[in-house]
Amino acid sequence: MKRALILVTAILTLLSPNMVFAFQNEPDGFRGLKWGDPPTEDMMLFEAKENKRYYTLPNEKLSLGNVNLSSIVYAFYDQPERLMVVSLYFKGTDNYDLMTDICGKKFGTENVDVGILKLTWWGEITTINLEYNLAIEGGVLMLISTTLWTEYTEAQKKEQAEKAEEDW
Repeated sequence: MKRALILVTAILTLLSPNMVFAFQNEPDGFRGLKWGDPPTEDMMLFEAKENKRYYTLPNEKLSLGNVNLSSIVYAFYDQPERLMVVSLYFKGTDNYDLMTDICGKKFGTENVDVGILKLTWWGEITTINLEYNLAIEGGVLMLISTTLWTEYTEAQKKEQAEKAEEDW
């Protein structure tokens, strides 16, 4: 999970916040939660780090179509907490192939291929990243609020610059 978040962070950080595209059926959240919503009362805190908190939902349906998911993690940013990323984790190349078909049909084939077994759809509202790691035989579909991710990365850059300023 952490490697996937680091990879997405690196990819999105390299791209200018002004590079925004659109694709068909661009979602504005996942399963009734919209980008920027607070956690629901039934969510369970999974992990907390600085200004991000990760939650799961007990008894959540762990499938997307015919894709069997191992977990779904909801990432919230800042105070007040706002939904920024939803990560759907799965195992096996069969599930990756199904996920690729599902995303291609729903979002279209207009995507940026950022490497082997990695696909990204850039949108004004949502950025979608689908990747599969052959070494661990697992993958993740990440739905990311474009606006909140840009806000988050800009805050990270500012924080790093302020820390570096003390060292001059």
